[in-house]
Amino acid sequence: TTSEFRMFWTDPETAQEQEGGRVALPSGIDLGRLVYANADSSPQDWRLTFYQDGSADRSAMELREQDAYISVSVDDTGTAKMTRAALPEPGTERWNAGENEVRQ
Repeated sequence: TTSEFRMFWTDPETAQEQEGGRVALPSGIDLGRLVYANADSSPQDWRLTFYQDGSADRSAMELREQDAYISVSVDDTGTAKMTRAALPEPGTERWNAGENEVRQ
């Protein structure tokens, strides 16, 4: 609703969440689909969380400018991937195992 990303960090001594800053979306950029924990998410519930060991909660976001898309996804190992396409619909990503090979 505010067209901005809010960044938070957790104080290790008090375990209290602190706001670390805000970044506004550039003019003309709209927020598209948001995915958190492998399900579509609302902007209020979406998070991108990284942990001290380098891992992360699975998250993805889609930004669009008219018909152009940029999507960013983060897997549970903390690896981020950016593509210049819309986020795939849940369940449409499949690993192609190829043909079965008969061994002699």
